[in-house]
Amino acid sequence: MKSKNGVHNGEYFSKAALKHRGWTDSAIKRFLPEHDDEKQNHVYRSAPPIKLYLINRVRGVEISEAFQAWKGESLKRRASSAKAVKTKQASLLERVRNMKVIVQKVPNNKVVKDAVNAYNIRKSDRYMVFDGDFATVDSDLDFLARITVNYIRHNLTEYDRILYKLAGKTGKGKALKLLWEKVFQAIADTYPDYQEECESQLAIKLGQFDPG
Repeated sequence: MKSKNGVHNGEYFSKAALKHRGWTDSAIKRFLPEHDDEKQNHVYRSAPPIKLYLINRVRGVEISEAFQAWKGESLKRRASSAKAVKTKQASLLERVRNMKVIVQKVPNNKVVKDAVNAYNIRKSDRYMVFDGDFATVDSDLDFLARITVNYIRHNLTEYDRILYKLAGKTGKGKALKLLWEKVFQAIADTYPDYQEECESQLAIKLGQFDPG
């Protein structure tokens, strides 16, 4: 297939291909302000045509002194940015690592009742009729352990407040993993009867973990 100017499309770089070679939008605008050809976007037909740049022309620009100078500065900026990201990640991890997780201690029978009430309120969606079975203090023990540990984590620790503070932070994924480990361990230390449930919930969260 040939383009309108008779040159084979295989002799072009697309914008995506340029970026794969290290180009940025600003570099394309600066060094290749005009594209050489274009083709229809066959994936999204309503999208604008794909701009094409002759390979020989691109390679000619890439060996120019001006482009080489830009590339050197670009590499320095990327290295500096990567270093800054690592520094922020390390700082956040250190803060979470040094964080002391406080778990409020209440009598076991009370914390179970509170967990049951919180579960029923949440499941009833406040003012809507609850269409399932209500939890009671006589419900299945494994079920009670699960909702009790959840209740403790969200209501008797600073877990939710810490999560809010982590939102949008660089290195949040790894910090969250560390937070889970600290919180579940703190709950298990304060409520030894729920150690097994804490380990189970931590394993589930770590299994779903994406450092992001």
